[in-house]
Amino acid sequence: MGRYSIFLCIFVEVAMLSQLSNTMLMVYAGAAPTIKSCGNLTFASNEEACANYNYCKEQNDMTFERQFYGITEQFKLLCEDAKLEKLGTSIQMIGVMLGCLVFGQIGDLYGRKKPMMFCLCIGYISTLISYSPNVILLGILAFFFQEWDRLVLVISFLTVPAIVMLAFLHESPRWLMQKGKVLHAKKVFLAIEKFDGIPESKSLNEIELESFLDNEHDTQISESNTKVGKQHSFWHLFKTREIMTGTFVIAFTFFATTLINYSIMFNLGAVAGSIYMNSILIGLLRYSFSLFSGLLDYKFERFNRKMCHGICSIVTISIIAAIIVFCLTDTASTFSTLIRIGVLLSCAMTSQAIIVASIASNELMPTAIRSISYSTAQLCSRFGIVFAPHFLIPETKNKPLEDFIRKKTVVNEEEEEDRV
Repeated sequence: MGRYSIFLCIFVEVAMLSQLSNTMLMVYAGAAPTIKSCGNLTFASNEEACANYNYCKEQNDMTFERQFYGITEQFKLLCEDAKLEKLGTSIQMIGVMLGCLVFGQIGDLYGRKKPMMFCLCIGYISTLISYSPNVILLGILAFFFQEWDRLVLVISFLTVPAIVMLAFLHESPRWLMQKGKVLHAKKVFLAIEKFDGIPESKSLNEIELESFLDNEHDTQISESNTKVGKQHSFWHLFKTREIMTGTFVIAFTFFATTLINYSIMFNLGAVAGSIYMNSILIGLLRYSFSLFSGLLDYKFERFNRKMCHGICSIVTISIIAAIIVFCLTDTASTFSTLIRIGVLLSCAMTSQAIIVASIASNELMPTAIRSISYSTAQLCSRFGIVFAPHFLIPETKNKPLEDFIRKKTVVNEEEEEDRV
């Protein structure tokens, strides 16, 4: 972990905070208040208020009990009109899906840095969800700025430090090598060494470095049986059975986990307790499980991607089943605290499952199509089932990262691997 690696980690954190804040804005801005009275009527519950909502709209003097001043209260998107707020959130997520489709392809064609700079500059929204610490930070920001328009202004400025930091970062040298830009890759290596403050006596020799990179690139080209800088598209995700299966399975995982995760987050106001404290608790649980999983992954060889995903799935399914039983037996109010803990825990579990799927996707896919495959998984994240990756894709922990697509052919009744 040299200075450049640390700087890159700080950039990722700053960029993630901006991305998460935009994606999860509606957790707070869409939080519905409770209607307490209107005109000469006073209501004991929100259900009673909604039964008289048409009368209340005519009176135009409703009083509320709220945790956060959101767009639902300002524009009176309440009761049956709440569907307009949900429609707005759906349109936002459609934008996320289209962004995954477009910028995944752009990232593999033109590099990672330029598309990232463009997305940050226009405040684009992403659903890369390794956001756990930032869920806590967003909850704290929402607590201090308890009106939706003020919160929007604050999170809009969060992109500024990310843009400034990105200007000092370099294009991925691995991507440059894969595209045949050897001289550019050499400059990046040398620039990183300079940034890290490595003494000249221990720094890379330019001539030896260039020779090594040339030889490495020639080896890649000869092994891949492809031309320099070959462009890949979504069609390459279906070139081999292994890659096609992996892409669909990971997409299926994203569907189930994001469905549960975001269903909870976008309706956090309906969960017992403070919306701010619930958000902070979710962030703490997510971060704790991520750190604990990372420790187990580091210490135990048997704790692999499949095991981690399986544990998350079993815990989540058990919690959902228990909540269904409470609802069917009309004991939900009795066990409200237990249900609250279960809901927050399931949100943390599904978040960890998303992280595992993301890691598996990056480890499973060749460099040439890594971004395209991940973008497809994000695009299709609303379709699929939880158990698919547990059975249908190979383990990826401690496996070497592939740079090219392997295609199996049969020669003299024996299997032989080509690279595309």
